[in-house]
Amino acid sequence: MSDENSVERPMLIISEDKMPISAYQAIYHKLTSKVEVITETFNDAYQIKIDDISHLHNILHQSIAQYSIKGKKEEISISFYNDQSFTFSSYEKFLRHNYSNARCTAKIVYELDFFIILPVEIKEAEDIVQRFKVSIMMDQDFIEDDDHSVPIFMRHMMTGRNINVKIEYSDYSVARTIQSGIKDWIDMLPTKFKSSSRKWLERQSDFAIFFVPQFFAFGGLVAYSNFMKSDLISSYDNFPKLIVAAMAIVIISNIIGKLLITNFFRTLTINKFMTFIIITEGDQRRLLEINEKLKIRNVISSFILVTIVGGVLASLISSYIFLLFLAS
Repeated sequence: MSDENSVERPMLIISEDKMPISAYQAIYHKLTSKVEVITETFNDAYQIKIDDISHLHNILHQSIAQYSIKGKKEEISISFYNDQSFTFSSYEKFLRHNYSNARCTAKIVYELDFFIILPVEIKEAEDIVQRFKVSIMMDQDFIEDDDHSVPIFMRHMMTGRNINVKIEYSDYSVARTIQSGIKDWIDMLPTKFKSSSRKWLERQSDFAIFFVPQFFAFGGLVAYSNFMKSDLISSYDNFPKLIVAAMAIVIISNIIGKLLITNFFRTLTINKFMTFIIITEGDQRRLLEINEKLKIRNVISSFILVTIVGGVLASLISSYIFLLFLAS
């Protein structure tokens, strides 16, 4: 039995092939208030200055200028290493802050939260406000060579992943536009890359740490045999003493080789490229100090490498001379 007072409401049916994606997304966002998320991490070593933050600010606002903005909120926070942090409600306030201090910047987070209305072809999907939020976190590396709380072999895991991007969106095309602008900004940052020779050395670390001490030990033994060959031929009376001396030479040469190769790769690990945020006077002073340390460590690592190569070559030459001696 039907209710005579009930009113039958018209139902809107839209063909699927006529429904644009933007309308789907707008209606879905309106009904559920849910957003999708894009996250991306960048692992190179960057140098980020306050002018780069200004460039990022301009890129983000230019990326969304083409849309009908119904509201936006901007927030920039800066944290100092083992110190306090500040949050600014606009880029202008962030820029006016006094950075002439000895503190070092640990992290900067730039957030842009905005609402837009996208043009759609379906009347029922018009005037639906869609929310977007962009968050870019820039982190500075603080693993120093005198920080003994972190083991050497773990330091490569404590650096990198210094720029993290998160985009909450309800329309994918808008999110992709923003993501593309952020990538262009990152591509323009001063960046340090590992050279091909350094990458090759790092790949050979396991082989070198095992075999270099063996080369030094063998070279020491051969050199000792060449030096003492007259005693070896003339008499067997001192043979036990010669064996003990040879064993001592092998052990000492092995230790020297192991110390050299271990210190070389230790220096190589400490010299890992790091991301620097250069905002305060403390940041600039720290960068200069680390660059000076890098120069000294590069000289040390070069000397160790030359010594290692020289030791291996000496081992090979000594072996060749010893073989000639045996052949004669």
